[in-house]
Amino acid sequence: MKKKIRCYHYSIQKIKDKIYAGELPSHLLYGLKELNADDYEVEYTDYNHFGGPLGLIKLAKEVLSLKEDLIYIPFLNASIVKLLLILKCLGLKRSKMVGIFHATPEVGWFGRFLYRRLDYAFFHSPKNMQECFDRKIAVPSKTELLSWGMDIPYYDAFTSPDSREFFISTGIENRAYGALLQASRENQIPLKIVLPERFRGLYDYMNDCTEDELIYMPDTPHLYEDLTALSRRAIAYIIPLNTKMIRYCVGLTSIYEAMALGKPIIVTDNPYHPFDIEEMGVGLKVKEDTPECWAETLQKLQANPQMVESMSMKARRFADEKNNVTATARQIDRIFKKVLAT
Repeated sequence: MKKKIRCYHYSIQKIKDKIYAGELPSHLLYGLKELNADDYEVEYTDYNHFGGPLGLIKLAKEVLSLKEDLIYIPFLNASIVKLLLILKCLGLKRSKMVGIFHATPEVGWFGRFLYRRLDYAFFHSPKNMQECFDRKIAVPSKTELLSWGMDIPYYDAFTSPDSREFFISTGIENRAYGALLQASRENQIPLKIVLPERFRGLYDYMNDCTEDELIYMPDTPHLYEDLTALSRRAIAYIIPLNTKMIRYCVGLTSIYEAMALGKPIIVTDNPYHPFDIEEMGVGLKVKEDTPECWAETLQKLQANPQMVESMSMKARRFADEKNNVTATARQIDRIFKKVLAT
């Protein structure tokens, strides 16, 4: 008999149909699309931030009216999580609950108590996982690292040619582009920063960027295809992080995207990342966010095409063999069955 999985995800209805139609990559659903349809029936439920006591009561009634065997929450920092866990503690919601920690939550004793009621929790970062153990937020016997990664067939379907013309950076989450831009300009290092059109003007210090340096990409049905075509022309993916915000594995999605495209990675050193890209031979870490450090690291790759080729091959091999959405689906399938059997 099929088990019903309910995924609570903010504004999921906006992207779910596009993902199932192949217009967006399936890793956005954290393995659910790849689950065996003979074993599971998956339903997706939007949630919005509730406002005040009346909003909370209304949301609680909606949650209790829905029936499922297991609730999957890809973002455990979501506003609905505590409500779900309170209902579970009160015995009003008996569904199993599994979710993903993207960071270490800042919670008091009641939040710690609630999170420990999860039936299972995944982490992107071993450092965040240990922090949650130390703070009594997570139970070691009910946690593990998630083998997350990209929807490889989705990217492979785009047949744009591969070349090495410039460095590219595509992220917006807690990024710091100032020192990188200075390094590029002072040393004539070709760099393209690509941001969604809706973030135009996000960084005041980038207002003087040329059209070659900063590209705003409109949100169209061909966004991923256009971005992939541009990325395939890159020497490497550049991920300059805001060091003040390094409290979780920020930049990880861009790392996995680079691997799926077979591109080396240059990233601000982040101890929350689940692996060491230098030890793996797939990229280089920038220890300090200074123009000098960025210039030295970029030039090292720029002057060494053999290193670029070796890193490219290793990066793609890692994506094919370990961190991809198929591996994610196998892992959550194993845990879902384990949890549902208890």
